[in-house]
Amino acid sequence: LTDDDAVWSVDFSNDDSQLVIGAGSGVMRYSLAEDRKLEAVFKTAGQLTRTALSNDGGRVLVSESSGHVRLLDLSTGELVLDFIADNDAIWSAALSPDGNTVAAASGGESVLLFSAIDGRRLARLTGHTGGATNVGFLGDGKTLVATDRKGRLHWWDRASARRLAKPFQAHKRAIWRLQVHADGQRVITASDDGEIKLWNVLDIKRACEIGRPGFDDLRRTQYLGSERSLSAC
Repeated sequence: LTDDDAVWSVDFSNDDSQLVIGAGSGVMRYSLAEDRKLEAVFKTAGQLTRTALSNDGGRVLVSESSGHVRLLDLSTGELVLDFIADNDAIWSAALSPDGNTVAAASGGESVLLFSAIDGRRLARLTGHTGGATNVGFLGDGKTLVATDRKGRLHWWDRASARRLAKPFQAHKRAIWRLQVHADGQRVITASDDGEIKLWNVLDIKRACEIGRPGFDDLRRTQYLGSERSLSAC
């Protein structure tokens, strides 16, 4: 790293053996287990905005202001996947726990879902006012959480590409950082309002509280099935 090289992202692997750094000059890796020097992995063509490690620590996802999303093999630095996610800046990207789906947060007020196998677009989730700034998968692999410049949290169902609840006003100003807790259920957000918040576990009870009145009997049946639709909330 040079003195004028801005650092945009820092990721610990799940086993705490390595640290991946996303900077203006590209992606770098530092081995915590072996105390090696900083190692360059990949030099980006555009402005890097964020990195995200896969659950197994073997791959790293890179988002860029050019609209590109790149998936790298961390051990070799070779590109596994490279595609343009949108014609706007991609501020954040995340890889699903099963490694099959890429979610990209676009300045075009959308979160886009892609196949991590071939880059095929699966869905566009809209309504992130001012631009989607972050996205992450909860540990269940089914639920996405996203943020926007208005300071709101958005909860989405991955399979149906539908909202689980109305957008929730989490901060007074834009949310620029979101991190899913290691337990896969809690979420940490940081905003231009100067606050950092840790959000509680989203269980059925909490989902029902957030979803009223939008999570009506019809939607309960759609999401939970007819047998659980009346008893869940």
